[in-house]
Amino acid sequence: MAVSFGQLFYFQIGIIMLELLLVLVLLVIFWNPLVMNTLGPIIIWRTQKIPAEVRFRPVDETGFLLARNEEFKRYDRELTALNFDVQGSSILEDSQTKSYFRLYWDKENFLAATVVSMESKLEEVTYVEFSQIYEDGSVLDVNNSKKMEVYPEMEFKKVFNFFDIRSVSELLKCFNKVKGKLRSDTCPVSINTSRHFSDIERFIRKESDALTSMGFLKEPIDAEGWRSLTLAGALSMTWRSVPPGSKIVGYFKKKRQEKLLGEI
Repeated sequence: MAVSFGQLFYFQIGIIMLELLLVLVLLVIFWNPLVMNTLGPIIIWRTQKIPAEVRFRPVDETGFLLARNEEFKRYDRELTALNFDVQGSSILEDSQTKSYFRLYWDKENFLAATVVSMESKLEEVTYVEFSQIYEDGSVLDVNNSKKMEVYPEMEFKKVFNFFDIRSVSELLKCFNKVKGKLRSDTCPVSINTSRHFSDIERFIRKESDALTSMGFLKEPIDAEGWRSLTLAGALSMTWRSVPPGSKIVGYFKKKRQEKLLGEI
């Protein structure tokens, strides 16, 4: 059957409308990742700084815990039930976030635990991590943060993330499995219990120096103890923080962890 010019016109209009609708759908799906991957590195490069020389300020312990969210309090209860002793609490602020820390110590196993709650204008993330320092100066860190590690891997620090494990005792089992596989030949050392956050401050500086040598941070440290990102550092941090990079990095990291635990 022949198609009239009027029918052909309306058919073309229909195709154009469908194409416009498809474009709108794609914009809705990809707009945020597109903006974050194009403008994100520039914004981060100009505004974000990384701590280098910081001092955790002490806080009132009772008031500190009362002001935290229920997940933070639950982690606190579970850690104390596992015989971790509270060493102190502190707060760290930057231009983007306000982070609350509570440090614990297992003196029998030379194992530190920290409950962290990071608050920004967009969200609040609370997690627990286990950390152990060894004779060679290296650190093993296992956490359940829902946020991926934005730093590249460093030789002296191995980080494993099990974001789907919300139980402290189960996360501790994962730590012991990873430790048995990777650090069974190295002895752990004690933290400085007389000044509770000094080891964390020292490793923050060590991380910052490592990132600087890798080209991700600028050398100068400002008056507040922070370093600015290089453009390469901003690109890397964006790639690891937003889709599709965060999904790709997370996928391969999860596969490596599953393989490691499967071999134990």
